[in-house]
Order: sequence, then C-alpha cells, then structure tokens
Amino acid sequence: MNSDQKSDTSTGSSHTDGPVFVLIGKFRRPHGIRGEIRMTVLTDYPDLISPGQVIYAGERYRPYTVREIRWHGGDMLVSLKELPDRTAVEIFRNIMVYMRSEDMPELPEGEYFNHQLVGMEVITDQGEKLGY
Repeated sequence: MNSDQKSDTSTGSSHTDGPVFVLIGKFRRPHGIRGEIRMTVLTDYPDLISPGQVIYAGERYRPYTVREIRWHGGDMLVSLKELPDRTAVEIFRNIMVYMRSEDMPELPEGEYFNHQLVGMEVITDQGEKLGY
C-alpha cells in the first residue's frame, strides 16, 4: 500500500477507495452476567459475525474478537474475548459496531453493498440522468 492508499482510521475512509469500515450492528445493552451484549444486526449478512471474527466498536474503531454469538429474539447476543463479564461490556451501550470492508464477502453479480453505490451516477434505461 503506498502513501496515497493509506487508510484514515479516524474517519473510517480510505483516501482512494470506499470505506475502510462498514457498519454491521449496534450494541444495545448488556445481557446477563457472562459478558454478553445485545446487538441489533444492521447487515444483510449476519453470518459474517462469527466466533474468531474481529469486529470494531465505536468511533475509534477499537478491535475486539468475537468469542461467542447466539440469537435471542430478534437480536444477536455477542460475547467478546477481551471483555469477560457484564461490568466490562457496560461501556458499550448504544455503540456502533463495524467490520473491515476487506472482510466483507464478494457478492453475486448484480448485488452491491450500500457503500459501493454512494456517489454513483444514476441513469434510467432510457438514458435519463437522475442524479448522484
């Protein structure tokens, strides 16, 4: 990676490409006493979140490794290797959760992640420009 391609982790953006980090969920509140935290999943690919996966929390994109996941109602319960108990995860209330865009899967032809569409020109089949 040359100096023009270095990531700016303070903004979550790359200088030349799309975002370095992609939003995948939002931590809501602790669940139980074993260090689980309730997470609202904001990705169409929740199976990307699996034990051993590194996720990034908050505006500073701090890395954490997923220890376990399980579903509870419509939310995912996540436990992190670095945070063993309820007290440790208490700081994550209402914190956004990200994954590195390079860890996202390649989609089938004709499917795109939202961040891949931002800034693209929109043209109808008849050639009419609708905007960006």
